[in-house]
Amino acid sequence: MVAIFRKVKTMIDFAGFSHGMPSIIAMLVFLLIASLNSDGAMAAKPEINLTHAGIRGVPTYTPKHPLKFTLSWENPSKQRRTIQWTQKLWDYLSEDWVTELRTTELPAGITNYKETITVTPPQPGVYRFTVSPIKGVSVSSVKFDFGYSRAPWPDELPDDWPICFHVHPDELGYGVMPDGFKRYRVFRHWSRIETEPGKYKWSKMDKVVQQVHDLGGKVLWVVQGPPVWSLPKEDRKPISHDKNSLANMVNNKNRLAFRRFLNAFWDRYGPNGTVYPGTIDAIEVWNETNVETWTYDWSKPKQMGRDYANLVQDIYEITRAKAPHAKIIGLSMSSGQHYERMKYLMDGVARNGKSTLQMIDALSSHTYAEMLQIGPGNNMAGQFLPMWKLAEKRGAHGLPMWNTEAGTGKIKWDGSPHIMTQAEVQAYYEKQGIINPKAPQKLINGKWRQCSEQRAAAIYVRGILQNIELKASNIFLYRLRAGKYSFVWANGRPTLDYLAVAELAYRMKHGWKQLKRIDSVRGLVPDKREQLVRVWQMPTPEGRLLIAYLDPKEKKSYQLGHARDIKPMEFVFNLKALKLNPVDFGVETFDMFGRNVRKLRVGVDGKVTISLDINPRYIKLRESVVSGH
Repeated sequence: MVAIFRKVKTMIDFAGFSHGMPSIIAMLVFLLIASLNSDGAMAAKPEINLTHAGIRGVPTYTPKHPLKFTLSWENPSKQRRTIQWTQKLWDYLSEDWVTELRTTELPAGITNYKETITVTPPQPGVYRFTVSPIKGVSVSSVKFDFGYSRAPWPDELPDDWPICFHVHPDELGYGVMPDGFKRYRVFRHWSRIETEPGKYKWSKMDKVVQQVHDLGGKVLWVVQGPPVWSLPKEDRKPISHDKNSLANMVNNKNRLAFRRFLNAFWDRYGPNGTVYPGTIDAIEVWNETNVETWTYDWSKPKQMGRDYANLVQDIYEITRAKAPHAKIIGLSMSSGQHYERMKYLMDGVARNGKSTLQMIDALSSHTYAEMLQIGPGNNMAGQFLPMWKLAEKRGAHGLPMWNTEAGTGKIKWDGSPHIMTQAEVQAYYEKQGIINPKAPQKLINGKWRQCSEQRAAAIYVRGILQNIELKASNIFLYRLRAGKYSFVWANGRPTLDYLAVAELAYRMKHGWKQLKRIDSVRGLVPDKREQLVRVWQMPTPEGRLLIAYLDPKEKKSYQLGHARDIKPMEFVFNLKALKLNPVDFGVETFDMFGRNVRKLRVGVDGKVTISLDINPRYIKLRESVVSGH
């Protein structure tokens, strides 16, 4: 028998996915097992390499940039060979396989036979792609997971686009950004750049700025963390969040060093800089300034207010000179209501006699628990409105609000083809008997419990809508992969929450500035005592788009993140209340992922019945004539 050496190599090429970006090797390698051939020669171990120019380790593809595979086969034999293999696609949302049998004819004596396959899933989703040889080659199957969305690219979005993203360069491998966002919040501490006095390590920051620049996006840079060499010996630690670190940023010795560093920073990245000028167009002064573990000792709150004002002054003076149009974002309050410390920070007066509020362009705050809650209490409105009111009392009127971190925790995925539902998550916690009855959002040990991935998707979509309603300028979603807060990537695949936000970005792209809540429109929907219907409206090129979901009627704050699913309820929408002529429009609905499309029948009275639950649902009104406008 003629000895046959077989090798299968599968490579993925992200066709058209360049936008000037350098390719990023994702380091996803599966080694396959090859057998000995008939002459006893050892066959080389085949491998699959994932190569793309998108998110490192998080392949998410769009119709604009399709997913392509290049299969490479080797057949040194003098005989022609036929390879049979299956191409399978697992849909995580429908939990269904699509299988296709493929055949490849290998010419004799060839060492690098290639064929290209384009994979276009039928609808947005998270998928597992599998290639399994079944005849003519003795290797195992190969597989990987990817997402398919319609997220717009940053260069397609306006500068004031409200959906933003928080990235962490150390975690991501630098310069790795998902689609659907315009602005990216980046941590890169002073201590990580100026590791020795006057010696700057710019390379990692350069990679981040380059990636965002090439995508057509913008960067919000967070200023924090004095270098270890600048601290008193008793405070020197390998991290930059030491107690008194803010005080050390503004003392007489370090103040000059910091100003020298900030000058060098804007000389490099400012509008007249040498590296991707103008990509960094906003700077946030510290992170979660009210939290001791992030900043400093709050035992002297008035001094802390002065220290913060002095830091803002240094940033204000140099930024206005070197990057006059860059926004200075201030306070950076953590999730929760911290009014007393907020007051001290606002009341701090710098060396130049100006208060912090006189030198910043916007306020900033974070929302985590607030993303989960609806009703009265500690929700988004309860986070933003007090900050605005305190600022206005001090003469600072009309300061924008930037929500510079927003996220929700979700339960860990076990890697199986099934993603846990909210009902299964509830049953799991109840079976364990660890839910705190006095605080259902927490476990007996005091830790926050997590919700399902689908519920997290609903929370992010609803949170973005609330953020826009409250006129917060930006919402930065946190973050790519960070344990329970992994928004884009979790345990080997893209997440449902990112997929839902990508679909919202696709739907909002043309009409988000006209987005408004309309559930108060008289006669739109009937009142149901058990539930509240929330309805949003905005224009799109295809007609009017509504986004609707249910809120429970609760007197107290309601923990949406940990609530049981609400049984779907049917509501009659009277579309005549929107001044539509029922003869001239059609209605179709689809879920928050852009799937499960249904065309609905509208009566001559303009009424249509729509089933709703906690999860946002899109209602598209295709209009040919709009009356009453």
